[in-house]
Amino acid sequence: MASGHSLWGRPGASLILTLLLALLSASCGRERGTEEAAVIELAKDTIRLERGVRLSDILVRANSLTTVPLEPDTVTIRVGDVVRFISADRHPHAIAFELERLSPQMADFLRESGQLRSPPLIIEGASWIVSFADAPPGAYPFVDLSQDVRGYIRVTAPEP
Repeated sequence: MASGHSLWGRPGASLILTLLLALLSASCGRERGTEEAAVIELAKDTIRLERGVRLSDILVRANSLTTVPLEPDTVTIRVGDVVRFISADRHPHAIAFELERLSPQMADFLRESGQLRSPPLIIEGASWIVSFADAPPGAYPFVDLSQDVRGYIRVTAPEP
């Protein structure tokens, strides 16, 4: 958001996120097998993903000698799946995709969907959910800006 205003600090932001993810999931319009629909529980909302959409979690922690900062640091998903970054400690985290390392189509997808950068994850258990509905396949490098650790989300083409 170029103006510097953030949606995340406003009342109803989680409801807007829920509606956005529901719309994105509905727009996929394709059934992928008989997998049970995933459910994402938020503080005050529940998101039910379309059947066949998989949820992958990435735990983010402070970088130290005794912890792994990203767990896992690479996930492989399909177009249409969802990734949830979860703060696993009380340190601040800010996740951002590395635009300079993305194809123009991938960068456009993230810009147009408003998913270039997370809101601040400042409490343990805080999460940021990224939908890859209609995303171009490829490797999406990301960085936890507050911890300077990097990872990848590999998006594969949908199964026929």
